[in-house]
Amino acid sequence: MAVVQISEETKRRLVEVAAKLQMSVKRKVSLEEAVRFLIEQHEKKKHDPELFYSFFGCLKGYDIGKAQADLRELRREEEKRLERLARQLGD
Repeated sequence: MAVVQISEETKRRLVEVAAKLQMSVKRKVSLEEAVRFLIEQHEKKKHDPELFYSFFGCLKGYDIGKAQADLRELRREEEKRLERLARQLGD
């Protein structure tokens, strides 16, 4: 078994996660289970289109790649607009 050093604050927060998980599953949960749970949640969020749709519910059924491209383009346009406004205010 490996030993991992963490700060007291991180340990306290991990224990809180474990306690919430324990209440959810209605059984004792080890700190290792809590860490595994956090890792699984992290990995799931990286690849979960449903999470993306939960933020942008109106896009349900819309091609996620197209949605992301559209959002990037909107972001670029907004940045250009903000740069123009900043230049105008600087004059």
